[in-house]
Amino acid sequence: MQITKIQNRADLKEYLKADKARYGKRKPGFMGWVCGDEGYVVCRVLRMLRWLEYYTNKKKTIWDYIPYYLLFIVFRRERLRTGIQLNVNTIGKGINIPHFARGIYANGKRMGDNCIIFSGVVLGEKGGRKNPGRPTIGNNVEICVGAKVIGGGNVGDNVIIAPSSVVISDIPDNAVVSGIPAMVIKIRGL
Repeated sequence: MQITKIQNRADLKEYLKADKARYGKRKPGFMGWVCGDEGYVVCRVLRMLRWLEYYTNKKKTIWDYIPYYLLFIVFRRERLRTGIQLNVNTIGKGINIPHFARGIYANGKRMGDNCIIFSGVVLGEKGGRKNPGRPTIGNNVEICVGAKVIGGGNVGDNVIIAPSSVVISDIPDNAVVSGIPAMVIKIRGL
């Protein structure tokens, strides 16, 4: 999977539009802010992430360092407050976090476009000789509640990871996986 980064304002606008479109009627707005709607909170975190990616990747002038450091500080504070740990330049466009709760930790190498992450998901790092590194997640992957993807494996496109599963190896495209350790229980489309 090719890693694309936000390089200019057009890329930033495209990413923000794709993220906002995934929330349908739960788009951020004044009433979301007043009522503390979870869709508003998640969209705010994603918006800060995209702006931080933009300022991280662009060639900075001296005036760009001020918003960069302010965004960096506010984003780190927001990550701690909400419990949504997303890293810069690792999340594809169109991510959807339908119900957030403390404990979304996405420390993967790369997550593709249009993925769905539920609460309690961990994309974790594993050391050692057998399976070093961080996981790579394909496009259109749904990671259900409490699932863990550990190590340097690759998860293919259009995969569904069942709740409370632990993935420690590579997963092929169009698979449905479940269990501890996760095993393929079905290949969709066959």
